[in-house]
Amino acid sequence: MLNIFGNNSDMDSGAPDSHVSAFRVIDALYEQEMQANLAALTEQRRKSRRYQSAAHWAEYWPFAVGVAISCFVPQMRDYVDAFRPWGMWIVFPFASIARGSEITFSNSLIANMPLFFMFAQFPFEGLMARFAFRGHVTAMRVLGQVLCLHFFAVVELWLVNSPLSR
Repeated sequence: MLNIFGNNSDMDSGAPDSHVSAFRVIDALYEQEMQANLAALTEQRRKSRRYQSAAHWAEYWPFAVGVAISCFVPQMRDYVDAFRPWGMWIVFPFASIARGSEITFSNSLIANMPLFFMFAQFPFEGLMARFAFRGHVTAMRVLGQVLCLHFFAVVELWLVNSPLSR
């Protein structure tokens, strides 16, 4: 008769154990889901760091172009030798300035400095261009800055070596 009025004593006999086991299953699923989420987050961070690193190194492309151009310095020098001194002044102004008589260092340093500036000029200009690009400047403006730098170096060489200065 108690069964008619809703006595569930037969059904409730294992209820506390079934609730505990249900909570354990839910906790296990939650733990498994958390581990999967942490693994996915770690993978996403690793990919993000790799992309940021590649993007950071990709900003140095002007320097890489300068290094590539400096590999052809001997061929450029042979070509420009026919147009001495103006060809050397225009293409390698820093080497021409380093060759000047107004620089006083030891003889071995003066002998090697123009060669150093010939090979270091283009990577150095590439680094300057890289830092100019950080300011969100267009490629034409950077090219204009490099050409302006060469122009001022040629003007300095012309002023130092012109017949008017003697």
